[in-house]
Amino acid sequence: MNETVDSKTQNTEFDKLLAESINKSNLKEGSIIQGTISEIEDEAVIVDIGAKVEGRIAKREFIFSKDRKELEVGDIIDVYLEKIENHYGDCVLSRSKAKNKEIWAEIEKSFNAGELVDGVITGKVKGGLAAEIGITAFLPGSQIDTRPLRDVSPVSYTHLTLRRYSLCRSRWSPYH
Repeated sequence: MNETVDSKTQNTEFDKLLAESINKSNLKEGSIIQGTISEIEDEAVIVDIGAKVEGRIAKREFIFSKDRKELEVGDIIDVYLEKIENHYGDCVLSRSKAKNKEIWAEIEKSFNAGELVDGVITGKVKGGLAAEIGITAFLPGSQIDTRPLRDVSPVSYTHLTLRRYSLCRSRWSPYH
């Protein structure tokens, strides 16, 4: 009976110390923070964000056209902190949401400055083409040719310099 009481006391004391450590570290849910890759598994990357907290990120979230370098233990990366602790007790991190916010910041900056951006046509969508500029962008068919393109294979994966005429974050970004 004494052992049960002692383990409960230790558990609540540990919970207090962990909460205190998290509060001191200034970890805030919904923010982009830096973490260190502590382990690389077959399907996931383990990232240490400090304050005795580690999170798992699926390897598929590291596939970005601007983020193609090989991952190594010890690399410092930006991650989006979704939840410090979910109902399973796991820290929920996202690399894709962090990159998406970073890319949107770059796009807004270049849009406000009136700069041109480099893009690659990736396919056909209703009313035009899809172009990769860090995120998938819409290129209206009226800006491509005077007649509608039936076959986009001649222009697929063509590198272009593009100017954005409008920017609608709420429509294209799920992380605004």
